[in-house]
Amino acid sequence: MLGKLALLTTTVVQHTPPHWFMGYRWTELAAIVAVIGFVSAGVVGLVKVAIINPQNTINRQQAAQAELSNKMLRDSIDMLTKKVEGIGDNADMVHKDHDKRLDDHEVHLARHDEELRTLFERTGEKKS
Repeated sequence: MLGKLALLTTTVVQHTPPHWFMGYRWTELAAIVAVIGFVSAGVVGLVKVAIINPQNTINRQQAAQAELSNKMLRDSIDMLTKKVEGIGDNADMVHKDHDKRLDDHEVHLARHDEELRTLFERTGEKKS
């Protein structure tokens, strides 16, 4: 009987009490979860500080440089547009001046042709 009592006692002692889970007490499981959470938070924080923040800084710098170059490009395009508009306004005056000069040259050429014809007629030579 004493042997059966010892066996029964051993069986009862080996039985997992209700405040244990997978061989660990609830306090031990809470400590394990806390350690895993702390290590995970540390890794996430390290990744954020070492990788993400510098990348954001680089992206902001690149965006600022791109904005500056875009502004400079817009300014140069505006200056070029003003020059082209000035050329368009000036072109009408230049064309009128050239047209007048061409008309004057045509008159001079016609007069010279007439003078040459008159000279050849006086001298009696043939015009070639």
